[in-house]
Formats: sequence, structure tokens, C-alpha cells
Amino acid sequence: MIQLVQWDTDNFGFKVGNLVPDADITKEWLDAELLEARNQGYELLYLKGGSIPEELMSENILLADERVVYQQDIKPSDSYFSDASVVSIKNCELSDELLALAYESGKYSRYNIDKKLPSSVFKTLYRLWMERSLNGTIATDVLGFCQSDCCDGLLTYKKEENCVDIGLIAVNPTVAGRGVGSKIMQTFLSMFEVGTHIEVATQKRNAVACRYYEKNGFEVKSVTNIYHIWLK
Repeated sequence: MIQLVQWDTDNFGFKVGNLVPDADITKEWLDAELLEARNQGYELLYLKGGSIPEELMSENILLADERVVYQQDIKPSDSYFSDASVVSIKNCELSDELLALAYESGKYSRYNIDKKLPSSVFKTLYRLWMERSLNGTIATDVLGFCQSDCCDGLLTYKKEENCVDIGLIAVNPTVAGRGVGSKIMQTFLSMFEVGTHIEVATQKRNAVACRYYEKNGFEVKSVTNIYHIWLK
């Protein structure tokens, strides 16, 4: 089954869909679905979950991401520190500095890794993500590590009842290794009451991010393969 991905189609300039398998992925099934997709004018399909057999892989089928979801529940025994340099920057204007951090947060994204995608796709996606986080459309708040009129890190999140999803998180590479990321995360975690469930997604290829979350008490919830299948 193929489902239209409307936002990507509208913003990428070509038709994009989700390919949803209803059983094991076989050559016969895949060939039939790709023929149907071409007939419907699709140029790119995403297949999320499952595994495409190695013998069916080609230059037009890319394992674009191994999406790792980390989770953590705030417990009574947890102890976090709060840093005064970490403040809300929600409703601030989108500066070049913040935009650079947004791009930094997505450098391992499948939209940046897949070189068949126009470079404008990645930049458009992360610019909109940052803009809509700052104006509150898709984020409850945006935290920034700010000193001397300079923002060297950020974290966006969305809270609904007792569940929190982290969106963008990044540190300026020029201050990497100085504890900025830990100060942002620890301050963020200190904001929530016991029982709050927190999740964040990253890429398995982003080993630095995986270590960072594990260091800050997160555990792996799931790993999902995401394929890009090109039809043009």
C-alpha cells in the first residue's frame, strides 16, 4: 500500500509517499508496488520498519536511517542540576546563529545523508522546524545556552500531559567538549516532575548523540529502519 506524504510532496517539489508492507518484503511484492508507484507519478517512497533483503538492495534503494528512539522516566531518586545560562529563547527571531544550530542538529538526518535529495530539502525542513519551534507552533519551549549575547546550544521540546518529546538539540562545534550539552540536558530534565516520560529520536550512525543520551540516563526504546526508494 502507498500513502501520499502531503507535506513532503508540497515542499520538495515532487510526489513522495510511504510504502507500507502488509507482509514480508519479497521481490514480487516490491516490484509490483514500485510499478504502481511509477504509474501514480511518485518519485520517492519511504519504507519504515521491517527489513529489505540484501539481494533486493540497489543504488536506488538506500537504508537512509536506523532511527533510534531513547526514553527516560523521571524518578524520585533522580538528581539533576540546573545551569543559569540555560534560558527560554522561545519567541526570539530566527538568527543566523540559531539557524546554524538547527542545521547542526540535523547533520546526520536522512534528509542530509541522502544525496539524491536536492540540498534545499534539508535546509528548508530544518529552517521551518526551527521557525515553528520558536513561534510555538510545534514546540512548547526552546531552551538556549546563552552567554554574552551568544547562543552556543539549544533544545526544543513538546509537552503533552506527562509526556515530553525532544525535537532539535545541538551544540556549536566550537564549544564541543566543554559541557554545554550536559548543562542543557540536565537543566531540561530538572524542569519536570516525577513520572514524566521523555523520548527523543536520533540516528544510529550518530554515535556521539547516542553516547550523550545514554550518559544522561536514557535507554533505547526502539530501532527502526527507514529506507528511501527512488523511482526516477
